[in-house]
Amino acid sequence: MVASSLVVSIALSLGSAACYGVATALQHHAAVRQPEELSMRPGLLIKLFREPRWQIGNVLDASGFALQFLALRMGAVALVEALLVTGLLVALWVGAFLDHRRITFHELAMAGLVGLGVALFLTFARPTLHGELPSASSSIALAAAVIVTVVATVIAARALTRPQAAVLLAIGAAIAFAYTAALTALTGHLLVRGVVHVVASWPPYALVATGIAAIMLTQSAFNAGPLRLSLPTLTVVQPVIATAMGWLFLGQRVYVNGLAPIWEACGLAGMAIGVFFLVMRSPDLVSPAEGAGESAG
Repeated sequence: MVASSLVVSIALSLGSAACYGVATALQHHAAVRQPEELSMRPGLLIKLFREPRWQIGNVLDASGFALQFLALRMGAVALVEALLVTGLLVALWVGAFLDHRRITFHELAMAGLVGLGVALFLTFARPTLHGELPSASSSIALAAAVIVTVVATVIAARALTRPQAAVLLAIGAAIAFAYTAALTALTGHLLVRGVVHVVASWPPYALVATGIAAIMLTQSAFNAGPLRLSLPTLTVVQPVIATAMGWLFLGQRVYVNGLAPIWEACGLAGMAIGVFFLVMRSPDLVSPAEGAGESAG
C-alpha cells in the first residue's frame, strides 16, 4: 500500500511539474515585457490578464495545482516539491519541439545535472510519506514567520538594484510557495474528515491568500530581471523551505544521519548549478529582450 501510494504520488508530482514548467515559461515571456514601474503593483496582474500566453499559463497552473494537491495527499512535501523542479526540463523540451530545433549538448548536460541533483537529494533525504496535524501554536508561529519574512523581502527589494531585487523577490516567492505546499498538504489531510470540516477550517482560506501573494511575488521577480536570476533561486529555495516546513509544521522527516546531509546538499547544489546554466544558455528559457541584450553586448 505504501509503495503504491509512493508511485502514484511521484506520477502526480511529475504531471504537476510538466504543467508548472510550461506555465512558467509562458508567464515569464509575458511579465518581462511589462513596464518596470508596475512591479509589485496590482496593475501588473491587470495588464497580464490581457495577455493570451499568461492566461494559458494560468490554466496550466490550475491544472498543476490540482495534481500537486493530489500528490501531497499521498506523499511528503519534500518529495513532491523536489520533483516539481523537473518542470524546468519539460519547458526546455516543449520549447525545442515548438521551435523545431534540436536540444544542444550543453542543454542535455545541464538537464542531466538537474535530474541527478533531484535524484541524489531524494535518495538520501528519504522523505516520510505521512505527517500529522499541527498544533494551533505552531500554526500561528509559522504563519507569522512567513508573513514577516515575505514582507521583509518586499521592503528590502525596493531599495536594491533590479537584478538584486529579482533574486530577493524570488526568495520571497519561494517561501510563499513552500507555505502554500504545506497548507495544501494540510487541507488534503483535513479533507479526510469531510468537505464541511474543510470549509469550516482556516487552511483553505490561508492557502488562497498565500497563493495570490506568491503569484504577485513571482511575476514581480520575473519583471525585475533576467530569468536566470529569479528561476534558479525560486527552483532551489522552494524545496528547501518546503522540506523545513514539512518537518516543523506537519511532522514529516528527512534522513539526517551520517553523511546524508552532505549528499543532500550536493543534490541541491547540482539542481542550482544545472538550472542556472540551463536558463542562461537555453534560447527557450531566455526572453527575447535578454537575448537581444546579450547579442548587443
